Amino acid sequence: MDYLTRNKIPRLIVITTILFLFSSCLLSNFGSKFLAPGRNLRSAVPQYPSSHKIKIEPTDLEQIIIDLPGEVYLEYYSQTDIDWTEDSIADVLFDYPEILADDNWISDHVWETHYRYMWSEWEKENLNLSLMLLYDLDSESIGILNSSYGIEGIEPGGTLIITHVVDLSQASQKTP
Repeated sequence: MDYLTRNKIPRLIVITTILFLFSSCLLSNFGSKFLAPGRNLRSAVPQYPSSHKIKIEPTDLEQIIIDLPGEVYLEYYSQTDIDWTEDSIADVLFDYPEILADDNWISDHVWETHYRYMWSEWEKENLNLSLMLLYDLDSESIGILNSSYGIEGIEPGGTLIITHVVDLSQASQKTP
């Protein structure tokens, strides 16, 4: 091997590596929006500070979407998270809307209030957030949530926070 050939091989390896890293960065920053447009929906909504995630089966999660925000929400790419906090509804209502507003989410209407259940809708760019709060749950209510949807890990009192964010710019992904 002559001198030129020996120097070309390491340069070729370095150039190939740099191109690979550059393309990987581009794909992770921009390409993920095209490959999986809603992948970043979960991180789009700030989490309530003292809450922790509740994991349930996909079919149960789909049923919650149908029962709470409604079937039409399944037509768009969406992400639903269920969190539990020991904080009272008063604490959540005081802190969480402020956290959302600080993150540029806006809401045009007041909370819809039902017995142990509150609902509010928020918007940010092409995203629509349905925020549902179930509060002052007693043992019977928790038993119903567990038997109906498989929700475990919550205790009487506190607040169950259901955030359902929909990317309105995406075409229908699923038809119920």
